[in-house]
Amino acid sequence: MGSEEGERNTSQYNEAAFLASAKTMMYLLRRPPKHCAPLVKAHFRRRGGVVLAACAAYLEGCPVGAYVVPGEEKRGPKSSNTCPPSGGFKLMLAKLVPKLRAAFEENDTDQPAITVCL
Repeated sequence: MGSEEGERNTSQYNEAAFLASAKTMMYLLRRPPKHCAPLVKAHFRRRGGVVLAACAAYLEGCPVGAYVVPGEEKRGPKSSNTCPPSGGFKLMLAKLVPKLRAAFEENDTDQPAITVCL
């Protein structure tokens, strides 16, 4: 903790977790659990734009996990990750974003909010 190696490990973990979460979101939208489709669709209609805004922030260099929704800056702890996203992460995310956007659009999700990185 607090070492350069620890920062690198945290950053790599955050990147892998975010990519896995994005893939899970797409899967849930396309195949929601039985009897949960209305809940899943409503959630992503409300929050899909925020997910896309976070993706845009990470592609622009915001450390993964450090994106903050405009107006929600005081909610929850601030991320301690200060490492910019790796090139590999950005490449994978750039390939994933169009698919994620399409899944949200199929669900009639709102468009992304303005990007803020603290």
